[in-house]
Parts: sequence; C-alpha cells; structure tokens
Amino acid sequence: MRGLVRVGLAVLVVLWILPFEIVPALEEPIREAIGPQPWTIVSELCQLILSAQEWVRGDGLVPSVVAGIVLAAAWAISSFHRAGDDAPAPAPAGPRTVRGLVVNVEFTNTWVGDKPLFVVTVTHPGPNGMSTSVAPLAAPAEQAPFRGGSVMVTPVAQSAEVTLAPDPYGLHDPDGSLRYAAPGVWR
Repeated sequence: MRGLVRVGLAVLVVLWILPFEIVPALEEPIREAIGPQPWTIVSELCQLILSAQEWVRGDGLVPSVVAGIVLAAAWAISSFHRAGDDAPAPAPAGPRTVRGLVVNVEFTNTWVGDKPLFVVTVTHPGPNGMSTSVAPLAAPAEQAPFRGGSVMVTPVAQSAEVTLAPDPYGLHDPDGSLRYAAPGVWR
C-alpha cells in the first residue's frame, strides 16, 4: 500500500506541475510503466486533478487547496501504514542475556588455564522479577569481578542455573591483573 501511495503522490505532483495540455499525452506511458493493477487508483486520482483543473481553470487557489487535501490524505494513509512497521520484533525464543549486579565475589585460588576462578553472587532481572544467583566465573584477570561491578547473566534452558561472563562494558577490579595473576605469570 505504501508503494502505491508513493506512486500516487509522484503522479499527483507531476500532474499538478505540468500544464493541462501535457497530462493526456503522458497518461498512456505512465499506465504502461506502472502496470494495470495499481493504475486504477492512480487513474482516479489523475481524473480528480484534471477535473479540478477544469473546474477552476483560471483561479489558482481552489486547485491548490484540492491538491493539498489529496496530498495530505495520501500522506496520512502512508504515515498510518508506516507506523505499523515500527512494531518491535518478537522476543527471541532462546535464553536472554542480561546484565547483573555483583553482590559478592569469592576467589577460589584456582585457575582455569590462566584465568582465575571466582564464585560470584549476582542479582539480575529474572522471569518473575529480580533474582539472586550464585555461579562460578572464570574470567581474565583484567576483567575480574568485584562487588558493585557487573557481569553478564545467561539463564540455562530448562534449569534454574545461570552462566556468567565478564561484562565487556562494565566495571572490573582495577587491581585484578596483579591480584589474580596465575602463578608463574608475570604481568
């Protein structure tokens, strides 16, 4: 529908700007270019403009008002249909990752590779309001969590458990790279 309104607006503008004598000569090429289906509505709009031009051939005020009303109606129809396109997309079917607030951090004094392992207590939005979860987190020492910082929380499907990941845009322990460096690793 929006494409049809755009075509109608373009034809209206062209027909209104062109002298009256040129309009009948252009009607057939436009009909061939657009095709038979949308031409019926466009043709009716053209006939409306042509009859308005004939009706008030010498006066410029009434044709301008008529064209303005037609263009405003077409614009309103186009805007109405465009508003439906802005509807939000449906939520993804899988688990949704959210940002959670770190309430407590316990360093286990173990490393997974060169990443320190923490047990983190985090509050986060859940399906029934705010939830509190406790889960392990292995993060690079530069992204070590600390109380008051944030981590990314992803619920595990069909379970009450969550997985944690460092928040790439959140606050991290400023001394984490020194405090939690793996043994034998110089930073």
